[in-house]
Amino acid sequence: MVESANNTYSGLKVLVNNVPEPSLDVVAVHGLNGDYLNTWTWQDPEMRTNWLTDLLPDKVTNARIMSFAYNANTFTNQSRGELMDHAVALLDYLDIKRDGIQGNRPIIFIAHSLGGLVVKQALVKAQSNPRYTSIMESTHSVVFFGTPHQGSSLASLGTILQNIGTVLSNQQQSPLLETLKANCPKLEDLRDDFRHQAARYTIVSCFEQRATWPLNCLVS
Repeated sequence: MVESANNTYSGLKVLVNNVPEPSLDVVAVHGLNGDYLNTWTWQDPEMRTNWLTDLLPDKVTNARIMSFAYNANTFTNQSRGELMDHAVALLDYLDIKRDGIQGNRPIIFIAHSLGGLVVKQALVKAQSNPRYTSIMESTHSVVFFGTPHQGSSLASLGTILQNIGTVLSNQQQSPLLETLKANCPKLEDLRDDFRHQAARYTIVSCFEQRATWPLNCLVS
Protein backbone atom coordinates (compact mmCIF):
# COMPACT_ATOMS: atom_id res chain seq x y z
CA MET A 1 0.00 0.00 0.00
CA VAL A 2 1.39 3.37 -1.00
CA GLU A 3 1.13 6.15 1.53
CA SER A 4 -0.82 9.19 0.37
CA ALA A 5 1.34 12.27 -0.11
CA ASN A 6 0.73 15.13 2.27
CA ASN A 7 1.24 18.35 0.34
CA THR A 8 1.91 20.26 3.56
CA TYR A 9 4.74 17.95 4.60
CA SER A 10 8.29 19.20 4.27
CA GLY A 11 11.52 17.59 5.31
CA LEU A 12 13.37 14.34 4.70
CA LYS A 13 10.97 11.43 5.05
CA VAL A 14 12.34 7.96 5.82
CA LEU A 15 10.30 5.60 3.63
CA VAL A 16 12.23 2.35 4.09
CA ASN A 17 14.58 1.27 6.89
CA ASN A 18 14.39 -2.51 7.12
CA VAL A 19 17.75 -3.26 8.72
CA PRO A 20 19.15 -2.15 12.12
CA GLU A 21 22.37 -0.76 10.62
CA PRO A 22 21.89 0.25 6.97
CA SER A 23 25.06 0.38 4.91
CA LEU A 24 23.69 2.89 2.39
CA ASP A 25 21.49 6.00 2.34
CA VAL A 26 19.37 6.59 -0.76
CA VAL A 27 17.93 10.11 -1.04
CA ALA A 28 15.25 10.88 -3.66
CA VAL A 29 14.55 14.49 -4.63
CA HIS A 30 11.46 15.28 -6.70
CA GLY A 31 11.21 17.95 -9.37
CA LEU A 32 9.07 20.89 -10.38
CA ASN A 33 5.45 20.63 -9.19
CA GLY A 34 6.18 17.17 -7.78
CA ASP A 35 6.05 15.74 -4.28
CA TYR A 36 7.98 13.23 -2.24
CA LEU A 37 5.64 10.30 -2.93
CA ASN A 38 3.61 10.83 -6.10
CA THR A 39 6.66 11.68 -8.22
CA TRP A 40 7.87 8.12 -7.69
CA THR A 41 4.45 6.43 -7.95
CA TRP A 42 2.78 4.59 -10.84
CA GLN A 43 -0.73 6.00 -10.61
CA ASP A 44 -2.75 3.13 -12.09
CA PRO A 45 -5.72 2.92 -9.68
CA GLU A 46 -5.74 -0.89 -9.93
CA MET A 47 -2.05 -1.25 -9.14
CA ARG A 48 -0.67 1.89 -7.51
CA THR A 49 3.03 1.23 -7.00
CA ASN A 50 5.74 3.39 -5.50
CA TRP A 51 9.17 2.70 -6.93
CA LEU A 52 10.96 3.76 -3.74
CA THR A 53 8.93 1.66 -1.32
CA ASP A 54 7.62 -1.25 -3.38
CA LEU A 55 10.38 -2.03 -5.88
CA LEU A 56 13.74 -0.58 -4.90
CA PRO A 57 14.00 -2.39 -1.51
CA ASP A 58 13.96 -5.75 -3.31
CA LYS A 59 17.08 -4.74 -5.24
CA VAL A 60 18.87 -2.77 -2.50
CA THR A 61 18.15 -4.66 0.70
CA ASN A 62 20.65 -2.88 2.94
CA ALA A 63 19.60 0.72 2.30
CA ARG A 64 17.71 3.36 4.21
CA ILE A 65 15.55 5.03 1.57
CA MET A 66 14.45 8.63 2.09
CA SER A 67 12.56 11.20 0.03
CA PHE A 68 12.99 14.96 0.31
CA ALA A 69 9.76 16.96 0.45
CA TYR A 70 9.95 20.63 -0.44
CA ASN A 71 7.70 23.20 -2.10
CA ALA A 72 8.50 23.13 -5.81
CA ASN A 73 5.08 24.40 -6.90
CA THR A 74 4.77 27.09 -9.54
CA PHE A 75 0.99 27.42 -9.67
CA THR A 76 -1.10 26.76 -6.54
CA ASN A 77 0.70 27.31 -3.23
CA GLN A 78 3.59 28.78 -5.19
CA SER A 79 7.10 28.28 -3.91
CA ARG A 80 8.92 31.48 -3.02
CA GLY A 81 12.14 29.64 -2.24
CA GLU A 82 15.24 30.03 -4.35
CA LEU A 83 17.24 27.04 -5.54
CA MET A 84 19.82 27.67 -2.79
CA ASP A 85 17.11 27.70 -0.12
CA HIS A 86 15.96 24.21 -1.06
CA ALA A 87 19.56 22.97 -1.36
CA VAL A 88 20.46 24.17 2.14
CA ALA A 89 17.24 22.68 3.53
CA LEU A 90 18.19 19.33 1.99
CA LEU A 91 21.64 19.53 3.59
CA ASP A 92 20.22 20.48 6.98
CA TYR A 93 17.66 17.66 7.02
CA LEU A 94 20.20 15.12 5.80
CA ASP A 95 22.73 16.29 8.38
CA ILE A 96 20.16 15.67 11.11
CA LYS A 97 19.20 12.23 9.76
CA ARG A 98 22.86 11.18 9.62
CA ASP A 99 23.74 12.44 13.09
CA GLY A 100 25.52 9.72 15.04
CA ILE A 101 26.45 7.61 12.01
CA GLN A 102 29.90 6.11 12.42
CA GLY A 103 32.14 6.45 9.38
CA ASN A 104 31.10 7.68 5.96
CA ARG A 105 27.97 5.71 5.10
CA PRO A 106 27.63 6.12 1.31
CA ILE A 107 24.88 8.32 -0.09
CA ILE A 108 23.18 7.88 -3.45
CA PHE A 109 21.03 10.78 -4.65
CA ILE A 110 18.19 10.05 -7.08
CA ALA A 111 16.87 13.28 -8.55
CA HIS A 112 14.15 14.16 -11.02
CA SER A 113 14.04 17.35 -13.10
CA LEU A 114 14.54 20.40 -10.85
CA GLY A 115 15.55 18.00 -8.07
CA GLY A 116 18.81 17.37 -9.92
CA LEU A 117 19.65 21.07 -9.71
CA VAL A 118 18.80 21.06 -6.00
CA VAL A 119 21.22 18.16 -5.46
CA LYS A 120 23.97 19.83 -7.50
CA GLN A 121 23.55 23.07 -5.56
CA ALA A 122 23.60 21.14 -2.28
CA LEU A 123 26.86 19.39 -3.15
CA VAL A 124 28.48 22.64 -4.27
CA LYS A 125 27.39 24.23 -0.98
CA ALA A 126 28.69 21.21 0.96
CA GLN A 127 32.11 21.66 -0.59
CA SER A 128 32.40 25.23 0.71
CA ASN A 129 30.79 24.75 4.14
CA PRO A 130 32.65 22.54 6.68
CA ARG A 131 29.37 21.72 8.40
CA TYR A 132 28.34 19.62 5.41
CA THR A 133 31.73 18.24 4.37
CA SER A 134 30.83 14.71 5.47
CA ILE A 135 27.80 14.73 3.16
CA MET A 136 29.95 15.64 0.17
CA GLU A 137 32.62 13.10 1.10
CA SER A 138 30.01 10.36 1.64
CA THR A 139 28.23 10.94 -1.66
CA HIS A 140 29.00 8.00 -3.93
CA SER A 141 26.58 8.48 -6.83
CA VAL A 142 24.07 10.90 -8.31
CA VAL A 143 21.33 9.69 -10.65
CA PHE A 144 19.75 12.45 -12.75
CA PHE A 145 16.34 11.81 -14.32
CA GLY A 146 15.53 14.44 -16.94
CA THR A 147 17.49 17.19 -15.20
CA PRO A 148 17.69 20.40 -17.31
CA HIS A 149 21.38 21.08 -16.64
CA GLN A 150 21.41 23.86 -19.25
CA GLY A 151 17.91 25.12 -18.58
CA SER A 152 14.86 24.51 -20.70
CA SER A 153 12.83 26.46 -23.22
CA LEU A 154 9.77 24.97 -21.53
CA ALA A 155 10.47 27.23 -18.56
CA SER A 156 9.56 30.24 -20.70
CA LEU A 157 6.20 28.65 -21.55
CA GLY A 158 5.73 27.83 -17.88
CA THR A 159 6.41 31.45 -17.00
CA ILE A 160 3.76 32.63 -19.46
CA LEU A 161 1.21 30.25 -17.97
CA GLN A 162 2.24 31.25 -14.47
CA ASN A 163 1.90 34.93 -15.34
CA ILE A 164 -1.68 34.29 -16.37
CA GLY A 165 -2.32 32.53 -13.06
CA THR A 166 -0.54 35.31 -11.19
CA VAL A 167 -2.78 37.97 -12.66
CA LEU A 168 -5.92 35.97 -11.94
CA SER A 169 -4.98 34.97 -8.40
CA ASN A 170 -2.92 38.02 -7.41
CA GLN A 171 -0.01 35.78 -6.43
CA GLN A 172 3.68 36.51 -6.85
CA GLN A 173 5.74 34.54 -9.31
CA SER A 174 7.85 31.61 -8.17
CA PRO A 175 11.59 32.19 -8.74
CA LEU A 176 12.09 28.53 -9.70
CA LEU A 177 10.94 28.97 -13.29
CA GLU A 178 13.32 31.88 -13.71
CA THR A 179 16.20 29.63 -12.64
CA LEU A 180 15.15 26.96 -15.14
CA LYS A 181 15.25 29.26 -18.16
CA ALA A 182 17.85 28.45 -20.77
CA ASN A 183 21.07 30.44 -20.34
CA CYS A 184 20.12 31.59 -16.85
CA PRO A 185 23.34 33.03 -15.29
CA LYS A 186 22.71 31.25 -11.96
CA LEU A 187 22.35 27.94 -13.79
CA GLU A 188 25.53 28.54 -15.76
CA ASP A 189 27.43 29.31 -12.55
CA LEU A 190 26.06 26.15 -10.93
CA ARG A 191 27.10 24.06 -13.93
CA ASP A 192 30.63 25.45 -13.76
CA ASP A 193 30.91 25.00 -9.98
CA PHE A 194 29.64 21.43 -10.06
CA ARG A 195 31.93 20.48 -12.93
CA HIS A 196 34.96 20.93 -10.66
CA GLN A 197 33.75 18.25 -8.23
CA ALA A 198 31.77 15.95 -10.53
CA ALA A 199 34.71 13.56 -10.86
CA ARG A 200 34.24 12.63 -7.19
CA TYR A 201 30.96 10.85 -7.96
CA THR A 202 29.56 8.15 -10.18
CA ILE A 203 27.03 10.05 -12.27
CA VAL A 204 24.13 8.49 -14.18
CA SER A 205 22.11 10.76 -16.47
CA CYS A 206 18.77 9.51 -17.80
CA PHE A 207 16.70 11.33 -20.38
CA GLU A 208 13.65 10.53 -22.47
CA GLN A 209 14.04 9.92 -26.18
CA ARG A 210 10.42 8.98 -26.68
CA ALA A 211 7.14 10.23 -25.30
CA THR A 212 7.16 7.32 -22.87
CA TRP A 213 9.64 4.64 -21.78
CA PRO A 214 12.35 3.52 -22.22
CA LEU A 215 14.83 5.99 -20.83
CA ASN A 216 18.30 6.25 -22.28
CA CYS A 217 20.94 6.20 -19.53
CA LEU A 218 24.51 7.41 -19.75
CA VAL A 219 27.00 6.52 -17.03
CA SER A 220 30.07 8.66 -16.49
